[in-house]
Amino acid sequence: MAVQVTGASASERNMLVHQNENAKNRKDARVNETDSEQVKNGSINMNELDGKLDSILMRKEQAQKKALKVVGDAWDAERKIDMDLAERRTHIEELEEDINENMDIIDSNNAHKAELQKTYGVSDDSQEQKDLELMEKARRAKKPDTRVSLTKEEKERLKELDGKPLTEYQQRILSIDNENSFFEKNIEDAQEGIRAETGAIRAIKLERLKDHGMVDALKEADEINADASKDIIGMLVGEAQDHVDETLEDKREEAEDKAEEKEEQEEKLEEEKTDKEIQQEELEIKQEENQDMEEIKADQRQEAREQAALLQEVGENIIMPSSTAAKAQVAIKEMLQRMKLLEEDLKGAKVDAKVEQ
Repeated sequence: MAVQVTGASASERNMLVHQNENAKNRKDARVNETDSEQVKNGSINMNELDGKLDSILMRKEQAQKKALKVVGDAWDAERKIDMDLAERRTHIEELEEDINENMDIIDSNNAHKAELQKTYGVSDDSQEQKDLELMEKARRAKKPDTRVSLTKEEKERLKELDGKPLTEYQQRILSIDNENSFFEKNIEDAQEGIRAETGAIRAIKLERLKDHGMVDALKEADEINADASKDIIGMLVGEAQDHVDETLEDKREEAEDKAEEKEEQEEKLEEEKTDKEIQQEELEIKQEENQDMEEIKADQRQEAREQAALLQEVGENIIMPSSTAAKAQVAIKEMLQRMKLLEEDLKGAKVDAKVEQ
C-alpha cells in the first residue's frame, strides 16, 4: 500500500511512491532468495512441520515394505531352489550308496561262484565251464540296450544245450546269476537316477545364471527405495515450501500492518503539520491586518492631531462677536473632545490587538 503524503507536490508524491515500491521489491527479493536458499540447502527446521511428516513416514514405510517383499520373494525362490538342489544332491548320495551296496552283494556272490567252482573242481577250460559261461552270456545278451551279441557258433551251441539237463554246479551258478541280475537292475536304476538328478542340477544352475533372480530383486529394491527417496524429497520440499509460504504470508501481513500503521501515523503527522501551517498562516495574516490597522490608526491620530491643532489655532485667531465667538469656541472644544476620544479609541484598539496576539 502506497503512503499518501498531503501537502506535497505531485512530483514529490510520485518520487515517494517509487521509493516505497522499490524498497518493497528489494525486501521481497531478499525474502524469496533467503527462502530458496533454505530449501536448497535443506535448512528447513523439520520440527516446524508438525504432523505433516506422517505422510512422509508412511511413504517411506510403504517403500521399505515393498522392497523387503521383493527381496523376500526372491530370497524365498532362491531358497526353494537351494533346497531342491540340496535334496537332489542328497538323493544322488543315497543312490550312490545303493549302488555300492548292490555291488558289494554282487561281488560277494561272484566270490561265492569262485568258491563253488573250486568246490566242484571245475576248471576254466572245461566244457562244463565254457557252456556255463555261454549261458551267462546269452542271458546278458537278452538285456535291453545291451552291447553283448552272440556269434553263429555260440547260437548253434545254445541250441544243442537246449533241453539238456544242467549239472549241479551249473544250476547253482545260474541261480547266483539270477540273483545278481536283480542287484544289477538296482544298480542300473540308481545310475539312471543319478544321471537324471545330475542333469536336473545342471539345468537349474544354468537357468539361475540366466535368471539373476536375486540380483534383479536387489536392483528392483534399490529402484523402489530410490523412487521413494525422490518422492520423500519432493514431499519434504513441498511441505517446507508450504511452511515457508505460510511464514512469508505472515511476514507480509505483518509488514502490511506495519505499513498501514506507519501510513496512519504519517497521515496524522501530516494533518497536524497542516493544521500548524494553517494556524501559522492565519497568525501571519492577522499580524499583517493588525499592522495595517495600526498604520491606519496612526494616520488617523496624526490627522486628528493636525485638525485639532488647526482648529485650536483658528479658535485663537478668529475675530467675531462675543456671543458668536463663545459659541464657536464651545463647538471647537467639543470637536477637540471628540478627536481626543477618537485618539483614545485608537489607542485602546491597539492594546486589544496586542492582547489578542
